[in-house]
Parts: sequence; structure tokens; C-alpha cells
Amino acid sequence: MMAQLIHERKPLSVNPLKLSAPLGAALAFLGIKGCLPLFHGSQGCTAFAKVVLVRHFREAIPMATTAMSEVNTILGGEENIETAILTLMEKAQPDLIGLLTTGLTETRGDDMARIVQDLRQRQPQLDGLPIVLAATPDFKGSLQEGFATAVNSLVKTLPEEGAVDPAQVTVLCGSALTPADGQEIKDMVQAFGLDPILLPDLSGSLDGHLGAGFATTSTGGTSLTQVRQIGRSALTLAIGESMRPAAQILTDRFGTPHRIFPHLTGLNAVDPFLSYLADHSKRPVPARYRHQRRQVQDACWIAISSLGASESPWLWRRICSGA
Repeated sequence: MMAQLIHERKPLSVNPLKLSAPLGAALAFLGIKGCLPLFHGSQGCTAFAKVVLVRHFREAIPMATTAMSEVNTILGGEENIETAILTLMEKAQPDLIGLLTTGLTETRGDDMARIVQDLRQRQPQLDGLPIVLAATPDFKGSLQEGFATAVNSLVKTLPEEGAVDPAQVTVLCGSALTPADGQEIKDMVQAFGLDPILLPDLSGSLDGHLGAGFATTSTGGTSLTQVRQIGRSALTLAIGESMRPAAQILTDRFGTPHRIFPHLTGLNAVDPFLSYLADHSKRPVPARYRHQRRQVQDACWIAISSLGASESPWLWRRICSGA
């Protein structure tokens, strides 16, 4: 009997190691200024995630690991977590530690909340150091889910109540947004006289700027003070459907109204975004964005005119929708 050759029908190849949930959570934590992601797992888990991010962003990526060995995996990794956090507090002095689980420790079933609680009781010097947990097993979800889990944990634990600032707007940025996208969104919101707080803000940490020197934590992004002030925002804008749970958490905790924008690609997506900002701020859309829109329309007509009449309506819809 001859062997049957099965052809892959997907238009692309997917490498699960490059789309793992811990990697996505670490990426989200890197958008917080002074944060250091800590992987609770083997050294290989952290090393691979670090290599992927370094190759992509061409930046020095701060990460740490609890360095679980075969013995620790069997007997428990509580001592590894304590050693790692105390060492990081002494040497790196982070403003925030993002503690991530991996497939190894999730399979074992470590009770992370209890471990951190007991650690704080034994080590009172940790009282001023926020430790945000994110359960991100490699075998569940992908980079997007891990990213969203980290953002959910941040908005659950760090924001504080306060008087609402009418000009302050929280922007929850999904994993699909690049640092350049974050900067553009920030500029858009500021153009309406509003004060945006991006969470996370990769435009300040992984945008390719020259730093003052070697840093053991993320050198830019949303500061811890800004994260704590999110409870005072008058509005939450969530970019990406994966940010819906985080937006709902802020609504439940502080009563902040939210609006979900699945994406910001194409005229059909950007027009409602700018209109919503105009309605909220009671200001007209700035002239530069009206001019940019006309430039896009002109480019669309040029592209359409080069095709036949039967293809023009299809192309117009595709361009406007961002497909």
C-alpha cells in the first residue's frame, strides 16, 4: 500500500512555542515601568521567551526565573519563589514583579496565592513591593490569552478609588497593538484634550529608544502611580476583544463606563473611534485627522481606478474595513 501525502491546508505555519501564554503575559508586564516579569518554571521557559522577544524587538529584555529543577518540581517550588523574589528585590529593585506560572508548575498544581501570602508574612520587607500573579499555563490559550490574563490581574489588584477626573481616559491595549500603534492612539486621545493612561504601554518601553544605561527592569511604559490612578478615569477604551474582561472589571470596581473597539484598522474602525472621542470631549475631530482621512480616500480611489469596474466595489469595501 502506497503512503498518502497529506498537504497542510493552513495558509501559514504556527509555532506554539512562539505564541505561549507566559510569553504574552511577560509582554504585557513589560509595558509597566520598573516591572520585572518572573517566570515560575524551569530556566528553559524564561530563556526561550527572552530569545523570542530580543529577536523581535532588538532590545534588552529583563526577565527572571525561579529556576525549577527536577527535585524542586517533585518536592515543591515555594522555596524557589522566595529566593527569587528576595534576590530580585535586593539586586534589581523593581517597582513591580509580575509572577507568571508555566506549564511545569501549573501541572504540579502550586497554590501561588497561598505561597505569596505566606511569603509576605515571613518577609515583612516585601510590604512595599507589589506582586501581581498571572496563571498562564503553556497548555492553555495562546499569547493573546496570556497577555489578557496579565492585564486582568493588574486591573484587579493595583487601581485605587478616588475622585473621577473628567479628562482622564484609560486605554486598554490588546496584544495585537505594536509600540507604534500605542503611540498613535495616545496622540489621538491627547488631540481631543484628554489625558490617556495606556495599559500596558509598550510605546514607552519597547519602542527602540536609547536608554541612559543598563537597566534590570523595564525602562518605560505606564508607571505604577498611573496604574493606581486608573480607578479615577472617566472612561475606559478597550482596543481588542480580549480586553473586554479587563474593561468589565474596571466597570464593576469603579463604575467606569467602557467602550470596546475590536480593532483600529481601516476607515470603518477608525471613524467610530474618533467620533466617540469627539462626543466624549465635546470637541471636533482635529483638522489633521480629517486631512489624513482624505489622503486615505484619495489612495483608495487611485487603487480602484486601476482595476476593472467589477472589482472596484469589492476593493473599496476591503480597504475601508481594514480586511
